[in-house]
Amino acid sequence: MTYKHMDVRQLAYDDGSFDAVIDKGTFDSILCGDGSGPSADQMLSEIHRVLSPNGVYICVSYGVKENRQKYFTSKDFDWTVFHHMVAKPTISTSTLVAQENKDDKNFHWVYIMRKQGPAK
Repeated sequence: MTYKHMDVRQLAYDDGSFDAVIDKGTFDSILCGDGSGPSADQMLSEIHRVLSPNGVYICVSYGVKENRQKYFTSKDFDWTVFHHMVAKPTISTSTLVAQENKDDKNFHWVYIMRKQGPAK
């Protein structure tokens, strides 16, 4: 069985339709497929388009900053990017945090992109 890449040009929502978009794993999944670079760019372009001014895109990812930041900081997007590391819930989470073990495999990454508001 072969799969054909679907080329979905635009979501069925008007520009600026959402104040927030929350993504847990979709962006990571897109990056695992064939043609991942253009597909990731297309996904982010559509998210940016449907966000209202001052809207927020929150992406929870296993991808470390060095691998994700280049997509989120594209000059095509007028949003500000923030990131946070959140310890993965495990039996040893309190030990992990207390020891400040910043090994990337012990964390999820939360990226927050706030779209620019209207010019004043």
